[in-house]
Amino acid sequence: MALARNAAREGVFVAGAMGPLGLLRAPEGEIERDFAIDVFREQAEALLDPGSIDIFMRETFSSLAELRLAVQAIRLVTTIPVVAQVTTDNTGCASDGAAPDVVATSLTDEGSDVVGVNCSDGPASMLIAVECFCAVATGSLAAQPNAGRPRQVDGRTLYLSSPAFIASYARRFVNLGVKLIGGCCGTTPDHTRSIRSVIEREFCEAKNEKL
Repeated sequence: MALARNAAREGVFVAGAMGPLGLLRAPEGEIERDFAIDVFREQAEALLDPGSIDIFMRETFSSLAELRLAVQAIRLVTTIPVVAQVTTDNTGCASDGAAPDVVATSLTDEGSDVVGVNCSDGPASMLIAVECFCAVATGSLAAQPNAGRPRQVDGRTLYLSSPAFIASYARRFVNLGVKLIGGCCGTTPDHTRSIRSVIEREFCEAKNEKL
């Protein structure tokens, strides 16, 4: 986190990213609620050195129940902003079957400042979930898609969505009201530059603003 803080220029937020535990909750699995909260709380406290982060980024959770516990754990130790993101299938539902409207409402109720979707199958399927989120969410929204589903090409794992393709969906996300846009697996600095270029040119310049 110290390296990220030192590299960040003025006006750039530094996020402490935290993922799922990768364990199922009881009774389906072995993880108990109190244990999960203790682990998430320990992670949060480790990232909370004075001045180290501006926001928490909870991402790539396939289980709404686990993500709710993660947000609860953060709220036990701090009031700084929390971004809570799930992964979804091509219907917009979380991997545990939770519908987008349920995800958005539940995470907001737990104290998340921003709710959204990351990773998943790419921007096209993510758009379905984001549209549903927009209908019910009362706070800010996030969208950070993969560069498509990875493909095996000549023994290499490749993500085939180009920077221009990802940026075209960034435009659609902004038009829906999404405030935090980025990329996940397979995205590169070129994808990020394309996203920024589209948003700055088409949305910020009209308001005489800069990202």
